Amino acid sequence: MTEYYAHSLENQPLDNWQSLEDHLQDTAKLSQSFAEQFNAGQWGKLAGRFHDLGKGSREFQAYLRNANDIEDEFAAYYEPRWQRDHATFAARHIYNLSNQAGKLLAYCLAGHHSGLQNWSNDKKSGVRYRVEEKPLKEVLFPFAQHLQIPSQLPFSPNPALFGFQLQFFIRMLFSCLVDADRLDTERFCSPDKAEKRENGTPLQDLHSVFWKNFNMLRDKAKVNPSKVNTIREKVLTDCLAAARLEPGLFTLTVPTGGGKRLPRWPLPWNMRRHTVISAALFT
Repeated sequence: MTEYYAHSLENQPLDNWQSLEDHLQDTAKLSQSFAEQFNAGQWGKLAGRFHDLGKGSREFQAYLRNANDIEDEFAAYYEPRWQRDHATFAARHIYNLSNQAGKLLAYCLAGHHSGLQNWSNDKKSGVRYRVEEKPLKEVLFPFAQHLQIPSQLPFSPNPALFGFQLQFFIRMLFSCLVDADRLDTERFCSPDKAEKRENGTPLQDLHSVFWKNFNMLRDKAKVNPSKVNTIREKVLTDCLAAARLEPGLFTLTVPTGGGKRLPRWPLPWNMRRHTVISAALFT
């Protein structure tokens, strides 16, 4: 039986590559677990199960083989100028199953590598063009074509906020899918890096490590004060003050270079590049 793959490994035989079926299953499980946090587990599972179906084309499989100098039955289908769009097929398929729930999922599937797009910008851009008109490669990878699409939203619609609710829900689903996809890809392609994510250090311990190193940076900035560092300190102070208030919606306008991100300073791997806003969350 012909095997379809999602990811290859350099200088490794096909048997060591990640199968497309394994990647879809594992991504679906992760995405479902993330989405269950806001009662959308089935939505997350569908997004993960469908997202890379476009890799099941002969042309994409030929691309993987060509990149690894492997000659097999797919070699004849290699197209050097093809842009390797493997996201649109899944978006179109799920949209055709349901132009309501499927449309919401299509945004996530179409953009899981390129980012969320508008429904329509012009005749040849946007999600509408991709799910209704864009020419696609034939997918021969066998998959369950008629999975049950949710018939109800996992939240109570508010007529006054419905547009906001829908776009926010799509962004949440998109985040679940992208995280699940990248984490499963990392687990296969970079297992050593993925293993570091299993750090079980309690948040209380990370809190003290974070502030110890963060305050060292602040002390260095105070030795040679500048206008920028003075503003950065004020931004931090404002964030910390806001963090002590009741939960709500807050805005923060800080220009590039204003201290939203920290440099790479000596901290545990999973504490690096935190934002100033994140620092406020550790209070």
